[in-house]
Amino acid sequence: MKVDNKTGLFFANDTPQILTEDSIVSLMLRFNKAMFDHGVPPTTLVRDSRFGIVPMLEYYSYIGQKTYSSDINEQFILATRHKYEAGEIKQYMWKHSRRIAVLLSRYVDTGIVDLKSLSPWGLRQPIPQFKELLDGFVKDLKLTGAVADSTMRISWSAVRGLLFAFEDSGITDINQVGYKEFSNCITSLSAHYRGGLGKMVYCVNLFSKYLYKTEIVQFDFTRAVPQFPEYRKHSIEGFTNDEILRILDSVDISTPIGKRDYAIFVLAAQTSLRAVDIAKIKRMDIDWHKNELRVVQAKTGQGIIYPLLPESGNAVADYLLHGRPTSGEPFVFVTHQGIPHQLEASSLIARLYVYMQKAGIEKGKRAFHSFRRTVATNLLDNEVSLEMMQQITGQNDFSSVKPYLSINEKGLKQCSLSFPSREVS
Repeated sequence: MKVDNKTGLFFANDTPQILTEDSIVSLMLRFNKAMFDHGVPPTTLVRDSRFGIVPMLEYYSYIGQKTYSSDINEQFILATRHKYEAGEIKQYMWKHSRRIAVLLSRYVDTGIVDLKSLSPWGLRQPIPQFKELLDGFVKDLKLTGAVADSTMRISWSAVRGLLFAFEDSGITDINQVGYKEFSNCITSLSAHYRGGLGKMVYCVNLFSKYLYKTEIVQFDFTRAVPQFPEYRKHSIEGFTNDEILRILDSVDISTPIGKRDYAIFVLAAQTSLRAVDIAKIKRMDIDWHKNELRVVQAKTGQGIIYPLLPESGNAVADYLLHGRPTSGEPFVFVTHQGIPHQLEASSLIARLYVYMQKAGIEKGKRAFHSFRRTVATNLLDNEVSLEMMQQITGQNDFSSVKPYLSINEKGLKQCSLSFPSREVS
């Protein structure tokens, strides 16, 4: 097999007998073409082919394996890592080899090219017994749909840490855990959590209920979870209308990245969408004929339809037509460095802080959520009913709307009672 240096595509000189449908060579050809169709730049394809695909094919040939195997895939990663540690290959060769091995594994499992970041090499894994528990717990969360994707990721991390605490205390079987052991391990785990302690306890309780519900254990460990004091929550202030205009004016919309950031901020200011929801918007979520934006909220899992106003609609259209790099990614907002992929919510928040600094707005109690607060404030100032406000902000119930009531300073002043003058002695 050879690589076209202009396109990064493979072309094969093998005989038809070798290129059977299930052969590793045929799989690599399909994978290489899928990467090209996905929008991976030719220069990256060439490097991935030379330092990833070719070495993997050579490894398969060396051990006499003609079809794909996940076990062989793992062996190839370890063998390449050993070569790097022994100084036989350069670091970039090791990185490309591992990258291709992981992306190929995802492609075999899902049939699509998934360019999500790779987990750090050497990440500690639970022992097999505990890993099975963790996988079963996450699978149950997905099937029941009890929590949002973001909470599911936090649950995975929290429970994984709890299982490591079990291991470190000498426990290798969940049936060795009693109330005392459970309480001691979660207490030691709490030392790694500061501001997110309440969320960690919530996720561990979910795990405890799963163990009891599935009869993996005979005890309800939620009774053994210590009651930690809640950390004071920092209130987020909204932007004034003038501050929003200053932020938008600080964006250079003559550049592709500027067009992207401008569209993101206008959307946030007009829809009250959270950063995580804007990051997940796909092109198929926009109905240009009806000027509507359909979003399934990450926090609540509920779908909501927003009218796409002229300002935000034009900004998004300008980015898609004149700023967005060519890519097979379904997401509207993508990165502009390296291979384009979905822009993470944390990147949206970081970009906002950059423009806040340019606009001379102190960070203080401001964050991306401030756009949401501003929309809520404007709704309250215009005497919009709580029911309508709940629908617009996409809240599950009235209790979620309560925090926004405290920000209506104008309304609070009108509701304040006057006291008759009293002589002060």
